[in-house]
Amino acid sequence: GSSDLTLQAGALADDDYKYDNLTQKLHLLKGQILIQGKNLFREGMLEFDKAIQINPENKDMWRNKILNLKIYQARKKETEGKRHPELSNEVIKCCDKLLSIDKDHLETWLWKALACFSLKRFEDTLECEDNVLRLVPLQDDFRPGVKILALNTKANCYYYMERPTEAKKCLLEVLRLDPYHEE
Repeated sequence: GSSDLTLQAGALADDDYKYDNLTQKLHLLKGQILIQGKNLFREGMLEFDKAIQINPENKDMWRNKILNLKIYQARKKETEGKRHPELSNEVIKCCDKLLSIDKDHLETWLWKALACFSLKRFEDTLECEDNVLRLVPLQDDFRPGVKILALNTKANCYYYMERPTEAKKCLLEVLRLDPYHEE
């Protein structure tokens, strides 16, 4: 739920971000307060945009904007009981920008895959998951669960695309990695 996303964003200590200057930091923090504390989406997004304008190549500013988009989206889904595809589209746009700066940013590929899947953009989801699978072994903190999740997501995409042979291949790979995988 949204509490997980809040913890995820909150778990990023201030030291985890690289700021270009104090003004950028103030815009970012103000954006977080407006979205997470006051539930003021437009105002918060404007602050993130101001932080990004200071240096559009700063990946941490994009990461923070994406995380706050996801927090807001989860909160809206929880309170209204419906999805907000426009927010998923905004997440995808921000992910694309971050990936144009760093095409090997694993976390961003994961976020984009989730947003694409929620919009039933299965071909795009497959592309994201292929990049996740390409990058996972290169990560220092590699967890097999990330690879299994990517393969499961690919299997679901293939299933919805009525391509059972490819779905089965992905699921067999999951079982090879984790013979006792329940799903």
